[in-house]
Amino acid sequence: MSILPKNEPHKPAGTPRNFFIWGATMSGKSYLAEHFPNVLVLNTDGNSAMGTRPSIQLRNVRNPDGSLKSSVIDQLQEVILELGTTQNTYETVTLDVIDDVCQLIEQAICLKAGVES
Repeated sequence: MSILPKNEPHKPAGTPRNFFIWGATMSGKSYLAEHFPNVLVLNTDGNSAMGTRPSIQLRNVRNPDGSLKSSVIDQLQEVILELGTTQNTYETVTLDVIDDVCQLIEQAICLKAGVES
């Protein structure tokens, strides 16, 4: 018996869609993203109060001595796990602002390692 699939076309299960919206500050990127279906905003710049969609503020939390209490990496893992394993109505996740997410991840890694950069 062969392990190869039958050589015939098949209909794809779904089409994932990823969008990258780029523009100047305050040009309406977040406003546009709010109009995608059932949006959850993962926010870094504190502007989520200006929007109309549910949001989670991404951040690194420090202890009083400056050490890392909880990281944005842990927070993102928790959110992604919950989105993937619980029944919810979100269809779109917006990372607002992706540059800040990258910087927060870098900061978390440095804080955990006890280095400045």
